[in-house]
Amino acid sequence: MGLREKIQQMNITVVRIIAISVVILSFLAALEFTHYVGKKFVKGKGRIYPLLMWTKKTPLLISKGGTQLLKRSIGKTVTVEGRVSEAVSYSNTGTVGLRMGALTLLILPDVVEELRKEGKSPEGWKGLSIDATGKVRFDPVYGFQMIIDRKGSLRIVNKR
Repeated sequence: MGLREKIQQMNITVVRIIAISVVILSFLAALEFTHYVGKKFVKGKGRIYPLLMWTKKTPLLISKGGTQLLKRSIGKTVTVEGRVSEAVSYSNTGTVGLRMGALTLLILPDVVEELRKEGKSPEGWKGLSIDATGKVRFDPVYGFQMIIDRKGSLRIVNKR
């Protein structure tokens, strides 16, 4: 008995179940392959990263066009790099704000005190290029902000 006769003898429901199972298994295999290739692509050699993935090796540069990138980064933890254009100390809260283009870094009072104990005063960082790691948020009044709650989140890249 040939394959054609065997299929004709099977119930049509069984044939449909087998066909659907083959389609589902093919989809799952393709999905697993895509996941595997994606992991290899991200780990790579540190040179190529998919869109919207930033690590400490590839900081998001804050410049005049940085607003669009910041919009896409809301809620994500990213590393940004830019020049401090303004440093403001809020004496009522002890917080220091560092303005970098469209982004304001808000350094919490505990971190400000730690930096001052080490002889680094964030109020004097105007003109310095720094990088910071944190979660980007948007305040309707104050614009794009990043809360700095650890001293290790800040690093001076180069002096004036």
